[in-house]
Amino acid sequence: MSELSSKWRDRLCRLSLLRSCALLAAAIALGYLAVAGPAYTNHAAAGLAAAAVAAVVCWFASTAALVLAWTLRNTAWSAHGLLAGTFLRLLLPASVAGALHVQAGTLAGSGVFAYILVFFLLTLVVETVLVLPLALSKASNCGSKLPSKIS
Repeated sequence: MSELSSKWRDRLCRLSLLRSCALLAAAIALGYLAVAGPAYTNHAAAGLAAAAVAAVVCWFASTAALVLAWTLRNTAWSAHGLLAGTFLRLLLPASVAGALHVQAGTLAGSGVFAYILVFFLLTLVVETVLVLPLALSKASNCGSKLPSKIS
């Protein structure tokens, strides 16, 4: 492993849960700023609302997954935390997208499904970067201050 990637891994390992959640929220906010222009151009205020709903749903799901992974890191349940987080971050946006599509309201007509896909992919990348050092924590001594077993 190169010195540069080791340096970044060490920085990611030192992030607290609050800072990780803040980085995730900042990425969503930047994504919303990037999407807001086209959303308003295509659908006016309804487009902005659809993008906001998509951003909030994906933020909530990915934050919940991040909290699960963080809480269960370096325990006997760490793999279960990652899998439960994956289930949460897939189920919540898919359920909201499906429900809004079936309802066929203003949000569905404004492209909320497409915005959920955009924010889902954005949060997938950011959350993977934030969780990967936790997933590899036993091998890299990331977060070694926690006990290795649940009492």
